[in-house]
Amino acid sequence: MHIRKLILFLVPLISVNSTKAGGGPFFTDALSVASGKTYLFTSSALSVSDNPANLVKLTEPSLGFTISQFYLVKGLQQGAFAFVYPAYKGSAGLSMLYFGDALYNERQVGLAYGYQIDPEVASIGVRLVYQQVSFREYGTVSGLTADMGISAKLNKFTFAGHIFNVLQTRLAEYADERFASQLAFGVAYQSSENLTLMAQIDKPLIGKPTFRMGIRFTPTEKWLFAVGGGGSPFYGTLGIGLKLKNFKAVMGIAQHLYLGTQAHLSVFWTFGKKQEQGKKE
Repeated sequence: MHIRKLILFLVPLISVNSTKAGGGPFFTDALSVASGKTYLFTSSALSVSDNPANLVKLTEPSLGFTISQFYLVKGLQQGAFAFVYPAYKGSAGLSMLYFGDALYNERQVGLAYGYQIDPEVASIGVRLVYQQVSFREYGTVSGLTADMGISAKLNKFTFAGHIFNVLQTRLAEYADERFASQLAFGVAYQSSENLTLMAQIDKPLIGKPTFRMGIRFTPTEKWLFAVGGGGSPFYGTLGIGLKLKNFKAVMGIAQHLYLGTQAHLSVFWTFGKKQEQGKKE
């Protein structure tokens, strides 16, 4: 039991690339993980958590679910769910996330909206998140935080940014403890219809910046592949995805230099009548 407690607190301290304890950002889409954890450029229902600005690219109702296992340690598992529905000049989404077990866990419920500022060029997204952090022997704390994301396209380049916990919400009164805050910025280059290169930098409010990079390759309409890496200490990633008519599944693996393996599986469904962005339903 004491070993598990130690792991739960040391994992976030050892690696800024792992899931943050204390209400921090979570990677929810397996494709983001497979692409070097460059979550700024992933467009799916799980963008509700990763970057709500990308919700505008979803033009039909979409449902997403992901399960994750961190470093083969019992108690370091994660599940996330998201639903997105097209709305006026964008899309709205709901997300739910659970990380941990009965000993230590984090829960999030988020509402997001992505708005198309300029057709096919720029978008902005916001998310309100109710968060709870529970440690069985010390109780539960909760708070309301807010995220903001932006995406802009210029020719073959896409620039994106995201701020986690804009409100600087307190986690506890003592020692001025707050939910984790983080700024991310990156750029993607689409060299062809089948190949995209991505790079981003994450800077937590407290701690050193983390550099991430990834490559996505879609040789056919059905298959996609991704590789990436970054961090200090280094981690490497890879993944594969299958896309059918209304279904997509992606498996992403991340290997940390010291901590070991992360495994992520995401599945998505799209359904309903396709909506034309920019018009009221």
